[in-house]
Order: sequence, then structure tokens, then C-alpha cells
Amino acid sequence: MFILAQKLKNLNQVLKAWNIDIFDNIHLNVKIAMVVVESNQNANHQEDLREQEDEAQRIMLHALNVEELFWKEKARCDWYTYGDRNTSFFHKTTKIRQDSKGINFLNVGDTILTSKQDIDNHVLHYFEEFFATENVTSLSPLINTVIPSSMTELENYMLTNPPSMEEVKGVVFAMKGDGAPGPDGFSGCFYQTYWDIVGEDVYNLVMQFFNRGWILPNLNASNLVLIPKFLGANKVEDYRPIALANFQFKIITKVLADRLAMIASRIVSPQQRGVRQVDPLSPILFCIVEDVLSRGIAKLVEEGKLNTISGPSILCLNHLLLIMLQFLLPFKYLGAPLFKGKPIKLHLQPIADRIANKLANWKGACLSIIGRVELVKYVIHSMLSYTFHFYAWPIQLIKALDKRIRNFIWAGDSDVSKLCTVKWMTICTPTSEGGLGLRSVSLMNKVGLLKLAWRMLSSNQEWACFYRQRFSAHFNPSTRFLKSSIWQGIKQHWYLVQNNSIYLIGDGKNTNFWKDNWLGMPLVDSLHIPKECHSTLHAKVADFIDGNTWIIPSIILSFYPEISNQLTKTIKTNSKDNFIWQPSADGNLSLKQAYKHCSPTANSLNCFKLLWNKSIPPFHHLALDSQKTPNR
Repeated sequence: MFILAQKLKNLNQVLKAWNIDIFDNIHLNVKIAMVVVESNQNANHQEDLREQEDEAQRIMLHALNVEELFWKEKARCDWYTYGDRNTSFFHKTTKIRQDSKGINFLNVGDTILTSKQDIDNHVLHYFEEFFATENVTSLSPLINTVIPSSMTELENYMLTNPPSMEEVKGVVFAMKGDGAPGPDGFSGCFYQTYWDIVGEDVYNLVMQFFNRGWILPNLNASNLVLIPKFLGANKVEDYRPIALANFQFKIITKVLADRLAMIASRIVSPQQRGVRQVDPLSPILFCIVEDVLSRGIAKLVEEGKLNTISGPSILCLNHLLLIMLQFLLPFKYLGAPLFKGKPIKLHLQPIADRIANKLANWKGACLSIIGRVELVKYVIHSMLSYTFHFYAWPIQLIKALDKRIRNFIWAGDSDVSKLCTVKWMTICTPTSEGGLGLRSVSLMNKVGLLKLAWRMLSSNQEWACFYRQRFSAHFNPSTRFLKSSIWQGIKQHWYLVQNNSIYLIGDGKNTNFWKDNWLGMPLVDSLHIPKECHSTLHAKVADFIDGNTWIIPSIILSFYPEISNQLTKTIKTNSKDNFIWQPSADGNLSLKQAYKHCSPTANSLNCFKLLWNKSIPPFHHLALDSQKTPNR
């Protein structure tokens, strides 16, 4: 560990000098290169000057690329438009970020701190008291009472065995390379780019941890960055601390996290939900620690000392959620609004407002039309996709969002309409079909809800079983009024899922013989059984199988020979029954399959594939594309 730390320390000094020599003059280099190019272009066109002009152009493009990369790193922008010169956008983003995220003053009671030294001292004192409190621990019998011994010797060996070089290398390249560095200043891209040089030292560091069980005192040090929780934060309590750990330390935690993930689903009770943190080990550690509380609550429920919420008695929802529901709705949980009843504009308007802020006019002015398309695809769509997967957004709100996005792309101003040269439906198609690869907002919501309905009907996870019993009467949607925030979206796609899905028979214990679709059509429909009788039909497929022989009802044998033949050809296995999505090859409904079903694709044209390549600047993609796109 000390060898790698010392090498990085020495390299840091060299890189600081290199940074001053190269990046301190990047803006001046751009100006000089532009002057040289302009002077060559103004000179008489002589054959011997062409090579000088070509060389000057090459130097200028290199200087521009370096300047753009510099501002991109400063702006911390995760999306990027290849071929567009986004320097002014990155520059303004950096300036706005510094102005909005910087702490210029803090309120402390009736006092306002304005000097940097006073602010630093106050923040340091606050977090020293917050994090440096005495850690009082005591043994609790609860752990031995509620946590079962489920680890095997082989699994324990897998967790503690020193990793191989291949495992460490895989962990390094699996992590985000351009994330913010820790106190040592080296981010993941350094280790990934120069792995051939530093790989052996990194591996020795990890091996030393596994063999000796200790790390250098400062290896797990972190930079603490304060992020405002909301606009207008003016007290230290209004800022959320984010720890930026050294990448070396995250390599060790990632190795442990990947190993724990292999057995986490078995050692942690199924009610648990993870949380997202920068440290890869944090989510699993959180779930393991919280599992003690979860199993303790389950034990109290079993003993009759605690009651759950009303619902199917054989099921139990996530215990943390049960505790949180004691508070009045609405509130946010894991970034999503929770509320009672059908989603209305009031519930989801804050998300729409944040999107409107992302579509600021200055961004439209700094970016080309393709740059604006990239912003929508990688930023706006990701902001919407989370809630689109469980809430049916109000139509008026979806139309307003679509209009804002359309205006921003065409006019650069989300509030200004402009005559469009290509139909919006065409724009929202893949590039191979003449579009720009955007998704219609309404289609995104429809696809997300279709996926949710499929998961609820096909999954055997506890939440899916709970909702099936709450919302349906054996795969028929409930006709009762249900004050649920997600039921309306699921109900809209209920029959769509059923009409495109079928049971693959395994042991036949989970499939209703009469009412489930396992022969291409439910038997109640094939045999024209009146709906009034459906509630009495509870037999499973397994009830009509004796060993490997089918016990076919006499009415089917006598009057429906085709169904009888189909039954005898169905092969029973010892596996569980599977509910599969018929149009897909693997039986699972992925998001890609859901998009394909909701918006059938047209034939791809080679001309569009030729247009969208790196040799053609992105702005010209749209110009040429609009000339070749047929009216739809």
C-alpha cells in the first residue's frame, strides 16, 4: 500500500507542473492558433502556403479540442455531442454551477456569516459535532434471535479468499472512470487508462488488505462536498454532505460488494430495498443492518404484538415503508413522490418544473439543434423515466412536456413555438428510420406502465403477490374502486399483458386449469363456460395429471377432440410454471420489447445508416436527414 501511495504522491508533483505548462495557457493557445490560421487565409494563395495553412488548421483544432475538454471537465457534464463545439455551453454551465453551488454566506441564528474563514470554521465545527459523537455500542440479543445462520463454509471462503488479478482488473474497469476523485486527486480513468503500468501495484494493495486485514490510515479518507438540498439554502443544515472517497479504497469495497451481491438475495429478507450511494458497498451494508430491524418487526407481527396495514393477510410489505406511512402523505421516498389516489397534476408538477429549468433559454442558445437533442435524450428522458415506470401521468401534463421539449429542440426556447420542418412523430423514431432517436413522452409513460403491469402479473416477488391479491380476482382486474396511485396505470395495460402472454406448464401447481391461458386460449373461453360459473373453478393443472398421464374431463373428450389432443401433447416437467411474454424470444418483457410492441418499427434504410456516422458533423445529419425523410 505504501509503495503505491508514494508513487502517486511523486506523480502528483509532476502532474501539477505539467498542468501549469499545458492548461494554464490553453485559452491563449486558441487565440494564437486562430490568428495564425486567419493570417494564412488572408495571404496570397500560393502552393507552398497550403501546407502551412493545413498545419495551422490542425494546430487550431487541437487547441479547440483541448479547450473544450477543459470546460467539459469543469462543467461535470455526463452527456456529450460528438462533433459539436460545446465550449460556450460548458463554460456557462461551469460558471452557473460555481455561482449556485458556492457558499457565499450562512445564517447562524440571527447572525449572517460572510467571510470565508468564518464560514469554514462554522461548517467544520458543525460536522465535527455531527460525525464525531461518541459511538456507544452494546450487545443486543435481537441479532441472535431474529437472524438465522445461513452462511455456508464455502460461501464464507468465497467472501474472504484473496482475489485474483482478473477479478481486481474487472472491478476497476466496471466502475465509473470520470467520477470525482478523492483526496489523492486520481480518478478511475487514470487507473483504467494506465492499468498496464499501475495494475501490479493496485493488485498488491488489494492483496495486502485481504492478507493482513488493514489499510493505510488515510486510504479511506474522503473529501466532504456540500450539496444544497434546495434552491436558496442559507443554513449549514440545508446542505447535504457527499463523501468523495479515494478510488483505491473503492476498489476494495467494490470487490467486497460484488461478492456479497452473490449471496445478498438469500441472506437478506425479501422485504428489503436498496439505496444508491457512491460507495459500492454502502447499499448492501445498509440492507444487512436494516435486516435486523426488518426481521425484528416481522417477529413482533408473528407474536401478535404489532399489526400491519390492511390487505392480504398472508403478505407483508416492506417494513421501512410501513413505518414511514405513519406520517401524512404526500412525501418523497427515494426521490419519488408518494401520495394517495389517482395521480393528478399537483403531485407531479414539481418534476415538470425541474425539467423546465433544465430547458433554459441560455442552453438552447449555446447548443446546436443536435446538441439540444442530446440534452433531451440523456438528461430529460432520464428525469422522467423513474416515475414513468409506476405512475400514469395526467394527459395534460404530458402534452405540456411534449410541447416544451419540441419548442426547445426547434427554437432553442421552450416557451416559443416555431414552424417545424419535420413532423414530430418522425423526429421521435430511431435514426435508422429517419428520426433523431428521441422518444415521445407519452410513449415512454405507456411503455413504463406496460412493463410494470407485466412484472406484477409475472413476478413471484412479494410486492407482486401482494398487488395481485389486492387488485385482482385470479387475473381478472378488480371492479372495485381502489384508492391507489399506481392501479390506474396497471389497469390500462392489464388485458394487453394477458393477451400477449401464456403459461408454460412445469409442475402445473400455479396455473388454473380452466381460467388461465396455457393452451393459447383459456378453457373457459374455448368451452364457452358462462361467467357466472368462473368463480367456482379453482382446479389447478396439476389436479388433472396422474404421474405422466393426463386425466381429461369427459366433456372435453367427447365434444372437443382438438383440445383433448392439445392436452395430451403438453409435457409436464418438475420445474415451476412460467408466465411468459409470447412475442419475445426468451419469454421476458424487456423495455426494448415493450417499445417494439407499443411502437412497431419500420424498415431501416441504408441511407440513414450512412448519414449517421462520425465522418459527417452532427448538424449536417439533420439537414440531410430532413431531405431524405418521407412525409408521414
